[in-house]
Amino acid sequence: MATHPSGSFSSHSTVLPIIKGVAYIIIDESSKVLYSSPHCKKLYQLYEGDQVQQVTNPGGSTGYIRLQDKITKNEIDLLLSTEFDLIWHGSQAKMLLIDPKKSQQNSTANPSALSTMSLTSSAVSWISFKCCFDEKIEVIAIDEQSTLLTGFSSKDLISKEKNYRKLISKVDCQTIYKLIRESLDAHRPYSVLYHIQTANGDFKWVEEHGKAVRSEDGKVHSLEGWIED
Repeated sequence: MATHPSGSFSSHSTVLPIIKGVAYIIIDESSKVLYSSPHCKKLYQLYEGDQVQQVTNPGGSTGYIRLQDKITKNEIDLLLSTEFDLIWHGSQAKMLLIDPKKSQQNSTANPSALSTMSLTSSAVSWISFKCCFDEKIEVIAIDEQSTLLTGFSSKDLISKEKNYRKLISKVDCQTIYKLIRESLDAHRPYSVLYHIQTANGDFKWVEEHGKAVRSEDGKVHSLEGWIED
């Protein structure tokens, strides 16, 4: 069961949700680490005060961060699943979520020294997603590890017939959609807790964290974020 946030998760707050087992960091405008989650410290040895290099993919989409392995001294690229802008102790900052599936060695590094951190983090029970912004907020892309969380394949969960949103308990649907839209209208990320029905028929609690992806004129065209159990 997901741990319920201890406070409001807002782009103007220093209070963060409790994200069990998720690797994430908060960096300032110079890419210095202001905060590193316990899981991030354990897997990647990233600590407050460390310097990282954030690289954005062409088109401005979320990319990866580059750091130096403290043991092998090789450069390692950690792929990012999403990022949030926030105010951290009065200053502009970013929260970066590290993709749980894999990290990769920089091409200049020794391939035989590949860190095992990617194998360890792949066991984390959370998945990233992207969905369109319409009345049903249907999921259009979801992590391949969705099978571990739901029992359904990622291909099933982006289909019209068995879209991820159809797994949500009907009792929860109206409430969570209302909360999501209220957060988007206020231009802040959202966190919602609800039941889904898995492939074996059981219901389980999951927690969804997301944000709006906006066009240059400020209109919401999609949502992205992550889901954890």
